[in-house]
Amino acid sequence: MEGAGTDLDPATKDTTIREKEESILNRLTDGYYGSGEILDGNWNGSGMRSHYYEAYRQIDRAITLDLGQLSHIESLSFHMQEGLGWGISAPSMVTYFLSEDGVTFHRVGRVSRFDAVKDEDPDHYYSVVENGKEVNCQSYYFTLDGLNYNARYVKVAFELTGTWAFADELEVRGTAAPSDTAETLPDTPGTDYEVVNKYAWTDQARGIQHEALAYAGHWFSSAGGALQTSQKTVEELLPMVGYVDEEGNITDKFFESVTFLSHGYTPNLDTPDDDTDYHNLIYVSSTMTSNPDAAQMCATAEDWQTYLDFLFHYGEGTGTAYNLDALNEAVALVKEATGDADYKVGVKIAFYPPILCQDAFGTLPGGTHSLNFAVSDTNPAQQALADRMEASRWYLDTVIREFKAKGYENLRLDGFYWYDEVMHYDVDPLVLETVQGVTDYVHSLENGAYQIYWIPFYQSSGFRAWKTFGFDYAIMQPNYAFDANASEQRIADTAALCKKYGLGIEMEFGGINDKYISQFRSYLTQGADDKLAYQNNSLIAWYTGTWGIAETSQNVSGTRYIYDAMHDFFSGIPTEMEKPVKNLAAAGTLTLEADNVKNTEEFNKLLQALPKLVDGNEKAGAWNDSYVKINANHAQGPFTLTADLGGIGQVERVALGSVSNPGWGIGAPDSVSYSVSQDGQTWKELGTVTYAQAEISPGAANGFETVEYVLKLDAAEKARYIRAEFGHGLDVSKDPAAPYTWLGVDEFTVNGTAPLASGEGIASMGTITLESGNVLNSESFANLQNVASVLLNNGVLQTGSWANQNTLNGDYIGVLQTVATEPFTLQISFDTVAEVQALGVDYLAWVSAGIGAPDKVTYSASLDGKSWTELGTVAQEDARRYEAIATGMDAYHFVLETGAPVRVKYLKAEFERGFNTDKNTKFGWVAFDEFTVEGALTSEQPAPVFNEVDSATGIRVAAGLDTVPAGAHLKVKPVDAGDAAYASVARAFRNENVDLAAFDISLLLDGGTVQPRGVLNVAFPLPQGFDAAKTQLYHVSPEGEKELLTAKTADGLLNAELTHLSLYVLAQPKAGAESGGSSSSAPSGGTSSSSADTSSSSGTPSGGAGGASSGTAAPAPGMPRTGDAFPLVWVTVAAAACVVLLAVLAWKKHRETRA
Repeated sequence: MEGAGTDLDPATKDTTIREKEESILNRLTDGYYGSGEILDGNWNGSGMRSHYYEAYRQIDRAITLDLGQLSHIESLSFHMQEGLGWGISAPSMVTYFLSEDGVTFHRVGRVSRFDAVKDEDPDHYYSVVENGKEVNCQSYYFTLDGLNYNARYVKVAFELTGTWAFADELEVRGTAAPSDTAETLPDTPGTDYEVVNKYAWTDQARGIQHEALAYAGHWFSSAGGALQTSQKTVEELLPMVGYVDEEGNITDKFFESVTFLSHGYTPNLDTPDDDTDYHNLIYVSSTMTSNPDAAQMCATAEDWQTYLDFLFHYGEGTGTAYNLDALNEAVALVKEATGDADYKVGVKIAFYPPILCQDAFGTLPGGTHSLNFAVSDTNPAQQALADRMEASRWYLDTVIREFKAKGYENLRLDGFYWYDEVMHYDVDPLVLETVQGVTDYVHSLENGAYQIYWIPFYQSSGFRAWKTFGFDYAIMQPNYAFDANASEQRIADTAALCKKYGLGIEMEFGGINDKYISQFRSYLTQGADDKLAYQNNSLIAWYTGTWGIAETSQNVSGTRYIYDAMHDFFSGIPTEMEKPVKNLAAAGTLTLEADNVKNTEEFNKLLQALPKLVDGNEKAGAWNDSYVKINANHAQGPFTLTADLGGIGQVERVALGSVSNPGWGIGAPDSVSYSVSQDGQTWKELGTVTYAQAEISPGAANGFETVEYVLKLDAAEKARYIRAEFGHGLDVSKDPAAPYTWLGVDEFTVNGTAPLASGEGIASMGTITLESGNVLNSESFANLQNVASVLLNNGVLQTGSWANQNTLNGDYIGVLQTVATEPFTLQISFDTVAEVQALGVDYLAWVSAGIGAPDKVTYSASLDGKSWTELGTVAQEDARRYEAIATGMDAYHFVLETGAPVRVKYLKAEFERGFNTDKNTKFGWVAFDEFTVEGALTSEQPAPVFNEVDSATGIRVAAGLDTVPAGAHLKVKPVDAGDAAYASVARAFRNENVDLAAFDISLLLDGGTVQPRGVLNVAFPLPQGFDAAKTQLYHVSPEGEKELLTAKTADGLLNAELTHLSLYVLAQPKAGAESGGSSSSAPSGGTSSSSADTSSSSGTPSGGAGGASSGTAAPAPGMPRTGDAFPLVWVTVAAAACVVLLAVLAWKKHRETRA
């Protein structure tokens, strides 16, 4: 057998496709015909024998049958099945070859799909109703009669036009013995495809090598959800056409050509109120094949116009440029920055092929009838082709007219991109004529001004015939990033095919997760000149998702190095796309302590030189000023060098560099010991590296050696503080041994994961547990719990692979309903407090396999693992759906953004199996793979519950766990006449006739004040004479602005929930005045004249308010009393007098000015 390949078989996973198919070739000659039912005997390696030979993808097959002797051949027939609803397609052509010796084969004839004879045997036919529609499997005979040849070997060859090709019998009719009257085997070529052994190159693309794919249009963030719109902005496109540095400065040009294309959808204009309804811009075989309603899914003439309006006119009049307008502005910025006034970027626009099943496309402007692209009994092929061409010419002409009308100064329209990635030979008898008609028309426009190219998927039907179709060039997708059954070998296989048949290669970046990044690294590194050599010798198209270039340029999740690697590759520079290994100590703070400081002045100079230890300057082993040089006469060890990372990170490697030259009196340490701590108090020893274990190499100067004391950890250690302990090396040549005079150290290196700043992923720093409310198989569920503890926070976000579920190195945790059912809970716990900004769980949806994502996920947080606060619920329609996923699968990331950071030690996600609306029951499986948490991990533990009472005033402040910083204490000061706050209260109540009691409340910590992290419960005893029904609580700002607060009275206390402590006032209308009224008199309520600060206590207030049945209480010591109004009265009068004086002065100045 010829064909198949190195990809894993999709079912067995442990054999290649070729190995699998070779093992079932005998099914072609066993005399047994399948019933047509794909489950006949079961199939695809599921355990029971199928009656079919099953070919999976991989371009084509050539199967050779040895008859055992020279025989007379009269007829050949290949019996094949077609079940388009299951991805099983009969080939567009079957070709037969004969040979006498098994070496030289002669083509004796071909049978096309449309000439094949339908098998009318009802036993070979299968039909089933799915979702109210018939889906069937039909068989065909590809028979070649009228032969008269002698041969021993028969070869049948065909190309796959779909995912699968099924065949059950190869029939050879004739006689066992050769015939004396047989004809001579014909001398015919074995292939129709030109073999060039050269990648597509810039001479085919008018000098352009790299093509960026810019996706803009309508897309779905979740299956069944609302259509979203992604429009390109200047900010997104600038890093695509210009290389920008980390500060956003343009330092170079980047992509010289950009293709604008959609996500394949457009809103259904007939249902404007339904944002989930859409039309497809291309043929979708999985939903349209054999579907009588397929035409209703297809784009119309109005949809084509809507897409072009979006491309050329979206956002007009808003003052913001989008799409092509935005690209024009972005290129203008590149021109200005690079000083190239004549620079332009080429543009290609997606062309959407007329959809073969669209029978009601609509009438074009100036047209006479609604166009019909479908071949049928009522619409012959000639008319269908004419309608297709009329629509195609209109679209192409409209793009050119619109582009010219825009008058873009910085863009050049170079041509078009054929949007469909496969040629539908299996269902469209006009595929060749349609494509050739379009490409011919493009080339006829304006004397060949425009080109058209194609990007088929891996081994897509028709890829070898790209030149026959009339494309100027073609570029093939490896799809390594999106095929769970493909290994890195897929890139080499793709490169070999592209080079053989003259195509370019697509780079594919699936998104920001470890799996995609690792795969993308292979795309870039394999292109080097000493490997597959496509980097500098092939046309390259770049698939980076919708936002890949913009996000990496902005260093989202630390991915700036990917953007830089793209530019290196683009520029012809070999790249390994390595993530920069940063010295964590360089971003921290260094301290050095010595056991014996002999000269304080000289030792202080050493402390000032500590930045040399993290300056990245690797020493070459020469005694220069770049070393920190410690003279034994100034200080002697042991020395302790400590790096404070500023937060808890993960330490994987530590090293300290030194230098040795005994002849100069310079000795390296005998050993260096390392330890770590999270709090700077409790230390954990990591290990000691001796001089004999250090990495030693010759220095740059004679007699010098560089010595690096490297310790690599088997497992990462969480730490904020890392210290190295060492001393002067001993000169053993002396008797007794004595320290060398000099000790030189250079780089102190700490490698690992940096302290997690706000917005970064911290799930890997936590511990994951999985629980179920209904475990049905304890042993199986315990295994899932074990795998979950590793798999769910390993940083790898899956996107639809189901290759290695429920394994430690697998893809997803899959819970079957026979193992456990809802409710399910995922919990992550941290050693210290985390400040969380976003969290989410990723789920798989594969409806046909019975795997459904939850309808919703609810998230909660806790500081003690006991009391939980619900953070919110994310519905499936609001989850993030991945663009790049395996066929038939969706991946949903249920992300909840918290807004302001939330302090937690525990997080949990609660969910149930999703509901299958087609079957009106829950899915049998729920599958998930990653619990993501974004935020920052602190080194703190939750602060304890707070409950303090001011002993002088009786004011109580209480708060839950972690609300008040640990060590803080309550301070309450009644406002006195000499206080700054006194004037603020006076201004706030200057025109009101009220009784007042004012307090300045604060929390003291380490000599300063702090504010709570959440809600405080504050209870104010009512002053003597205050009526609970009339008393109101106000907050007063320093500027004298007051705010009425919500408060409730109970048991003589006024209770309020406050989130900020400062100046608060209790106020009630003065006796005889209406509540809330105003008077020209000054307020009669006030504060005590006492200026003594009051103290805080957690005990019972002396003279508190408890027990008073009248709603009032005796005043606590220092509490302001009703009637202490005199100071406030005078402040009010003074303030009013100032206002009058200022008015008089202003009026006088105004008169002088006019005079």
